[in-house]
Amino acid sequence: MSEDGTQPVNIGTPSEASSSYYYGDPSFSKAIEDTHFDFDSFTTVVGSHSPRPARDDSDSEEELGFHVPQQDPEVDLGDQSGESLQPPSPTLPPPHNKRTAEAQLSGSPSKRTRTASGSGSAPNASHSDPDAPCVLADPGLLSARLRTLAWGVQWEVARLMPHGRDIYSLDPTIPQLRGTHQTVAPKVLSILSKVFRGEDSLTPEMVHIGEKEQAVKNPWTELDMEEKVLSKDPLGCLGADHSSPEVTGQTDWYGGKVHFTGKLIALERGEPSITLNKPYLGFSNRFTRRFGSSQFMRIKINPELVFRNGDTLVNFFKRPIVIFNKVFRAFYSKDNNVFFFATNETYNGVKISPSGSPVSSPGSNHGMSLFSFLAWHNDLSYNTCQTMTKWASRFALGLSNSVPGIRIEPENLHFIPDIAKLSAETIINLAENGVASEVFVGLLKEAVTDRVSVLLDWEDQKGSLRLWNHVADEGHVFSARISRDSPGIARVLGQIRDDKEEEWDDGDGMEQLDAEEKSTAWWADPISGCPSSLEETVMRFLDAGFLPDKLKILGDKLEQVAKKALTSCITKFHIEVKESCTAFVIPDPCGVLQPGEVQIKSSSRNLVSSDGQCTNIIQGDVLLTRHPCKIGTDIQKAKAVFRPELNLYNDVIIVSTKGHIAGGQSLDRHLASMTGGGDFDGDTMHVFWNNDLLQGFKEADPSLADTPQSVLDSLQQAKFKVTEFLEEHSEPEKDIHLLQGFLLGALRYPGLVGKYSNWWEKLAYLFCEVLDSIKTGKTVKPEALVSDRNNWDKWMLPKYRATIEPIKSDMSNALPVQRDMTLHPPFIMDILANTIVKIRGEQTNIIHKKLQSGTSQSPDLDLMAPWKEAITRAEVLSGLQELSASGQYHFLADELEKIREHVESMHEQWVADREDAVRKHKAKTPSARQPQKFHFTDLPIQVRQDTLRKLSYQFATEPSPESFKFLIIGPQEVKRLKASYAYYYVSHGTSRGPGSRRFPWDVTMGELCAIKAMSRGQYKVVVGDFYDAFKLHKRSLETG
Repeated sequence: MSEDGTQPVNIGTPSEASSSYYYGDPSFSKAIEDTHFDFDSFTTVVGSHSPRPARDDSDSEEELGFHVPQQDPEVDLGDQSGESLQPPSPTLPPPHNKRTAEAQLSGSPSKRTRTASGSGSAPNASHSDPDAPCVLADPGLLSARLRTLAWGVQWEVARLMPHGRDIYSLDPTIPQLRGTHQTVAPKVLSILSKVFRGEDSLTPEMVHIGEKEQAVKNPWTELDMEEKVLSKDPLGCLGADHSSPEVTGQTDWYGGKVHFTGKLIALERGEPSITLNKPYLGFSNRFTRRFGSSQFMRIKINPELVFRNGDTLVNFFKRPIVIFNKVFRAFYSKDNNVFFFATNETYNGVKISPSGSPVSSPGSNHGMSLFSFLAWHNDLSYNTCQTMTKWASRFALGLSNSVPGIRIEPENLHFIPDIAKLSAETIINLAENGVASEVFVGLLKEAVTDRVSVLLDWEDQKGSLRLWNHVADEGHVFSARISRDSPGIARVLGQIRDDKEEEWDDGDGMEQLDAEEKSTAWWADPISGCPSSLEETVMRFLDAGFLPDKLKILGDKLEQVAKKALTSCITKFHIEVKESCTAFVIPDPCGVLQPGEVQIKSSSRNLVSSDGQCTNIIQGDVLLTRHPCKIGTDIQKAKAVFRPELNLYNDVIIVSTKGHIAGGQSLDRHLASMTGGGDFDGDTMHVFWNNDLLQGFKEADPSLADTPQSVLDSLQQAKFKVTEFLEEHSEPEKDIHLLQGFLLGALRYPGLVGKYSNWWEKLAYLFCEVLDSIKTGKTVKPEALVSDRNNWDKWMLPKYRATIEPIKSDMSNALPVQRDMTLHPPFIMDILANTIVKIRGEQTNIIHKKLQSGTSQSPDLDLMAPWKEAITRAEVLSGLQELSASGQYHFLADELEKIREHVESMHEQWVADREDAVRKHKAKTPSARQPQKFHFTDLPIQVRQDTLRKLSYQFATEPSPESFKFLIIGPQEVKRLKASYAYYYVSHGTSRGPGSRRFPWDVTMGELCAIKAMSRGQYKVVVGDFYDAFKLHKRSLETG
């Protein structure tokens, strides 16, 4: 039983008393129906519109979306499942000019609705009509034939088909579109390009993706597996022992990892349109594993639209969305995302109908209605004590990132009652509670020095190894590799660490919705061998045998790594404290801890005690906090003890359930209730036992933990309960739009968490309230929000922020924040900001002196050696008279000249393509958002990566092998000579353009590293999969 009295939810349809998550729900068992091109950037903006308007003389030359012929309701359409569809010509009107069909959020009326007979002129339903379908892809009379296509193929057709083109043009190609996802989906673009020749949106652009990268990004094999498994078992995607190894070929397979997404964007006319994205592999969740990936869709909304159009968006998303034979309905919203479920309804060209109704099409989807889905997850009748807002918030649990756990049979279920860093707000809180500013200044200097110095040390015998390891840690390289290889489970493996101070999390696990879409952008170039990330590039230089003081480009890149580390450390105010830890907090399960006591025990000796020794148990006084940490009482002092009864509880912070002692007062509340939010729902706490922090700390008045009445007066509590809703609506399935109003409530109150976080100095209590508002139902009264915005939204960043961060272009009338000069002592953040300015200058000079003044400017002779040796051979051959007479000596000289011409030509193209990429991006970016000096390295990673991959492919494949005779040198030596001459060319001042020394590394880094490693001797050739898994053992880093 949950803390709010919620009973176990009913599994299956509402009318069935299924008792387990894994069983029941028979109505859903019938719901499952049977290159090297990068298509990610190809999206078709498809209009969202109401039922198609009737034609009239005033717009007879226009077409709305996908054209569907008029049909009289009495006309028998006959069997539509044949190989070809040849409707009588009179029923197919001639094609019209295309017209964008978009749903207007402005509320202005659109074209008239076509009646069933095609001759009426009924006014069209506005976007606010929840029954008006938003048709993104209309199947028309091809419905039955399109249903024979795999869902991923249908999605790709809807995504890539030119907007406004006649759907019937696809009829002859449908046989080509049949087959599995893996065999057909990658070909959809080429098939459509033959049907709609000349469409710019269907012109593919060549990019070069490695086989491993393709496998990680490719959703098609996974979708085929889901269809195969679901056809045998409707619960087969759940994992555990539901996914039979004989079907999947894997013992640990589970489904639900393919994401179907889109965007709601605003066009210049202010009319939003939905753009579909290419499906991608990502994390799984409870819903997608239960029903399959193809049953869900997520639409991302432009934040600007959410802020200005909350209520209008709620009304818009109450409408069903049609994509060919699927009807999606919205069931939840969070963080500018709306989630949709594919229901059992069908669209017949005029209206939405339940499957099996007289107007539904043959072969319709027989899955769940939206109400049945809602009841399956969280039945209203079982949650009558909850408010409607809390009932709605529970749908986040089914969407949170997760993997299958162990399976527990119903009869075995038994119910029972229910290293850390100092961040800016923690520093402020500690300082206001008595900790001296000198303590933070000392910790800051130590943290910055420790973080930068390890990146400037490589001289001794193990120096390169330690530097390699520190660079890997700085760039989180190992976790990034795992995230790229296994994007769906990276979070579960602990490889995605959330920054709780930067991203306010209410604990539902949904805060990484878009992370997986972007992760594959950082794959290394499979042709040149050059990594995408800065830190991985430095590591590749080091493990090939280069040293920062011997290779200029390595020194430059390591300097950027060091400066990046310095900036991160000082601008985020994340000061590492050795005597600290972070762990989940739980209540004392044995009831042995006394008031004011906690237990902190690790499973290994990784905690640093006050005397600097490693231990697994902390004892003595400690400070505990968690985020948000905005009120004086958000940091509490307690005594860490060890109780034998709790010996089995490792790696958690256990707090007493018998009350707490604060400021010498015994309180009838637990410690967690005194800090940021006050519950145990999966939160982490930070613990500090540093003596300097403890000595000056003075506990705040416990009464500060109580929300003041003035704050309560600014809040309004959602009091409408589930039981009241059921009393007013005896048949809630008929009032599904009212339920959607609660489920999409996050669209009505966007941005309050961020707003009140910025205003926290005066409104800290309100911030804590709105952080959990979606669960508690507490929201700020509109009049209070207006007042707060007028009072506090007019200020710029605090002075300390402006001191350490560059001021961006600001066109607002915001005023600089002024602190009362009579307040003493001085504000701790102003003191630290001034310290940071001094530290940044000192450390920047140290970095520059070490990596610029101390770096050799001489070219690397090992890299130039292959080219010089080839030139020498050519000269020797030209002196041999017996070869000279036959002219054979020209073979080598001619082939070297081809290499020379190719390399120099590629360098010119390298300069031109980089400049062109910068020019195109600047043309798309408003000038106010551009830095004063805009370079190629300032471009988005995807743009840089694609530009360089095209260049490396051309460098590697030209000149063509047919142009070489290979009598004296072979194909492998040609690769080595191209790389060597590329380095030789830019090292002798013969090149032009800024930053030309990057050129050889951008196009052939792998070959250059191989040349260096071979020149050093004792090298080992390793395939990429092994290399990416390598990590240095800590013993190998010890000096000696």
